[in-house]
Amino acid sequence: MHRSTEQFVTIPPPARGDGANGFAPFGAVVLGTWRWGHGWRYRSARFLTTMIGMDVTELWTKIVLWLTAHAPVTASALRPPVPPDFAELEAELAVELPGELRELWTCCGGTDADVLADVLPPFYTPYSAAEALRSWRDHRKRWTMQWDRPACDYYAGSPGSSFHPAWIPIAGDGFADELVVDLRPGPLNGCVLEWEQESAQVFRPEWRCVTSMLVEVHRSLAEGVPTGHSFPTITEDGRLDWQIR
Repeated sequence: MHRSTEQFVTIPPPARGDGANGFAPFGAVVLGTWRWGHGWRYRSARFLTTMIGMDVTELWTKIVLWLTAHAPVTASALRPPVPPDFAELEAELAVELPGELRELWTCCGGTDADVLADVLPPFYTPYSAAEALRSWRDHRKRWTMQWDRPACDYYAGSPGSSFHPAWIPIAGDGFADELVVDLRPGPLNGCVLEWEQESAQVFRPEWRCVTSMLVEVHRSLAEGVPTGHSFPTITEDGRLDWQIR
């Protein structure tokens, strides 16, 4: 599912006849989200200050607190974290994990087996480190013939049509689709992609990094606004349900 991609961009000067953009003076570097059919949407300075001031642990904690108050069934499905031995994990994955991914697995324990908690839009349950490693191993078995030479471009954020060893699963939909952190080299190293199992491919990044993903989720929940094409709603039995619009 293609939603949006996010990155820091420089506000261009207004075209002749255009007014101010209403968010920041031209030449300023701000966080922008590209949405298909809508172009760039720029964040306010207040939102940027909030985003930059929060780390992964704080963002995850705020999301869980919001879920506890408004979607208690979803919140109760989340397990306490069991931080892994990161040295062993990196040795098996053969990658160096970014600090924000280490931090995520220090505060996020995923869910019990076969339990879904759609915390991440539009329908993804976050993984613990153990669940992520289990999923990565499953991909290695499935893609054995192409594991050493995947049908993917070289740089992070670029398309691929087989699973790449440097894609680290962080959430799943309970079937086969997943969110993965892309640890291929390049400027977009650490971006979050959506792996679609049926078509066996990824497209553009969904988020620039884990932190920006959590910022978007937290903002969407707290302000009742969509993130990409997903809008947060609460079911009658107290579950978070992202409606695609």
